Amino acid sequence: MNFSLKPHPLVAHWVPGFTFLTLIWLSRHDWKFDALVLTGPQAALFTLILSVAAFVIGQVFDVFRDTLIETFLNKGEGKEKEWEKMWEKIINADATKADRFEEYYFTWYVLDWNLALSLITFLLISLCAPACICSGLCLCLVVLIIAALFIANALSLRKEMIKLVKGWGVKKDDNKNPE
Repeated sequence: MNFSLKPHPLVAHWVPGFTFLTLIWLSRHDWKFDALVLTGPQAALFTLILSVAAFVIGQVFDVFRDTLIETFLNKGEGKEKEWEKMWEKIINADATKADRFEEYYFTWYVLDWNLALSLITFLLISLCAPACICSGLCLCLVVLIIAALFIANALSLRKEMIKLVKGWGVKKDDNKNPE
């Protein structure tokens, strides 16, 4: 197994999990940011547990995105085959091109979806237990608007990724002959 600490798992998986856990923690402490400051010997252990839990929760959001959202987005005539061809090109691309694709597009695409899912999950939890978590309708609206923005950005990045990868097989002097 090749485990290198790349930005993708940190940004696209850990950040949404951490965002979700932070929102839950703050909502349980009346939105007082000083509740985030822990001291004493338990602080280091709590930080370690929080870091691992944030990554695992981010992975859960990513599994939801990958299995349900991507499946839904790939429905329709030819879309699934188009997406499969795109991934085949990415896997077979030279390392520089694939790395750039991941760094500039795919990481942010996954981050957008996973952050949107973390915010929507927080909102759903807060609606189920309003006295415990969500302090008002205004917060709910803000969370929905932010989630909608992340979703819109993810959809835009998806279109750009498909267009970019389709162009990888095109010769610079002849744009009519894709591989």
